Amino acid sequence: MGKIFSPYFDEKTIKQAANNYVPTQCQNITPKMDISPEQSHAFTTKRPIMPFFLDRKFDFKGEETSYYMVLADVGMGKTTFMLNLFSQLSKLMKTHDFNLVLVYSGHAETLNEIDKITLEERKKTILLWDALDEDYRIWSNYKARIKRILKSTEGFAEVIMTCRTHFFTQEEENIHELGVLTIHNEDETYRFRKIYISPFDSSDINKYINKKYPFYSIQKKRTARKIVQKAPNLMVRPMLLKNLDYLIEEQPNYQYMFLIYEQLMKAWITREAKKRHLESEGTVFTNDMHKFIRLIALDMYRNHQKRSGFFISESQLENLAVKHQIRISIPYLKIGALLNRTAKGKFAFSHQSVLEYLLAVIFFEKPSLMDKLSIFSLKIMDSFLEEMYLAQIDGLAGKYRTIHEANYFNLKNLQINDRLFVSDVNLEEIPSDFSILKGFPRLRSLWIGNDFIEGEMLLSLIRGEVSWAEIKNLSLVKV
Repeated sequence: MGKIFSPYFDEKTIKQAANNYVPTQCQNITPKMDISPEQSHAFTTKRPIMPFFLDRKFDFKGEETSYYMVLADVGMGKTTFMLNLFSQLSKLMKTHDFNLVLVYSGHAETLNEIDKITLEERKKTILLWDALDEDYRIWSNYKARIKRILKSTEGFAEVIMTCRTHFFTQEEENIHELGVLTIHNEDETYRFRKIYISPFDSSDINKYINKKYPFYSIQKKRTARKIVQKAPNLMVRPMLLKNLDYLIEEQPNYQYMFLIYEQLMKAWITREAKKRHLESEGTVFTNDMHKFIRLIALDMYRNHQKRSGFFISESQLENLAVKHQIRISIPYLKIGALLNRTAKGKFAFSHQSVLEYLLAVIFFEKPSLMDKLSIFSLKIMDSFLEEMYLAQIDGLAGKYRTIHEANYFNLKNLQINDRLFVSDVNLEEIPSDFSILKGFPRLRSLWIGNDFIEGEMLLSLIRGEVSWAEIKNLSLVKV
């Protein structure tokens, strides 16, 4: 086996990476991550990536270093690909004359370890460099650090790196020149052959589920497929597919898509706490992180026109944390799965639907914000809000009618298109929380048994400004 210069990788992690591994596919243009799996490859030719690196002669003659950059979005399986490539190349070492080294950018000693490799050894060595964007010093001085890293790779037969998409500037990534990434460092130029990892399509997702669950786990397979159908845009990411067990255990029946996002948020924050060894501060970290990501989403929304997109800079993040007394160091957000950071120092959520989910949570809890901010429609956010209101209304027993109808209908049969037009509700019992009724923006009157309330008093009741008992005591309920 080749050499591993990282405390994060060992033989055990390499074997784990092979479990349930669905062969990585690649393409030569940037994948569109905000569309469905069925559409993601509509105008793209994709092919397996492993044969490109394995099916060839390994006849290195000490010529100029060949550079390859494998790019992918967060959670797309870059590290899994790299560990499986290391495993496959290690097997080929037995019959071919070359050496192999695997490193991880997040390890502080990576460069020191590489510098120890002699020039003579480098001539026949393939260097696998995982997660260039996770180098612990790269954000303090991007250009200087990139120069230092690339300088350390000189003389190797091949250098294969993985990195997040959009980490480099548009000029460097050179999206108009297929297959090429160019990095200029003063008088030196490094040209990489550029390859993008393809998102999972429906076939890949099905292969993963079949590998993950044995043939006799019929119910788990069915549940997993239902979850995928609810959130197909997220499940193109292998990292999120790995959470299927967690999602099934937490709630086997997801009637609404927002519930899947809710559980994924919890899983991500729990994982971040464990990764940073913050279990002892779990409650503080969890509460602060839940609060902070909502604040970030709202700030992005409020300022998206001024910033020409849903972004936020590092300094703006720091100001937001200080203003709201968030006890989370910004570096915790730099190497996480929820936010992406570009070479220009801007943060964005790893998927647009995550941003829209968080906005839906905010506006569901504080509907008044929608009026203050003159909310414009975001398709997925609107769907989430609709689901949240319907989920709340699900627990109500009674009847309703709309502004278009004279007859009452059973609340259990309430249709999505009717919710916004409900004008009158007749409940069988007093609800534990009258704010549930905020899901009916045109509600004019409420019956509970023989008691009747309408107008401003009804609005006050829904807003929590007055209780049902107080209204009854004041004899403000009509009978």
